[in-house]
Amino acid sequence: MKKFVLLASIITTCIITQSCSQKKENANKNLRDYCTIIFESNRKKICVTDDFSSLDEWIKEKDGKYKQVQKKLNFTKNERDSLAKYAYRIINQPTLATKMMTCGAGENITIEISYCTTSILCKYSSIESWSSLSNDNKKLYEILNAKTAIPK
Repeated sequence: MKKFVLLASIITTCIITQSCSQKKENANKNLRDYCTIIFESNRKKICVTDDFSSLDEWIKEKDGKYKQVQKKLNFTKNERDSLAKYAYRIINQPTLATKMMTCGAGENITIEISYCTTSILCKYSSIESWSSLSNDNKKLYEILNAKTAIPK
């Protein structure tokens, strides 16, 4: 009987361990397989690709169209990995903003990850400060703001 209980507990432990590692593997796959991470505010749009082919910045002009800035944003691989990690967490576990600005005041922020054929995103509308909503928002803001000035 004791051998049966021991065997059952070993099998249960193996199943739980395998199940947890598969979930982590799937999350890591989502972080690795992105095509583009897009950060867009009222005045600025930043696109980061996983292969360095496009690390661009656009400024929104008064007519609503975007004009590409000549400056290239040079993110290291670690910075791009961190951008993907924080953007993915923000999108999958969004923090609800409790302070909202009225009459369209405040910032409209969109954080999007494109997987070439599918995109997921989180959108904050008319909020006072998106960067202070969560620790992930703060870290994403710090990485982006180190390369170019973005709204807080």
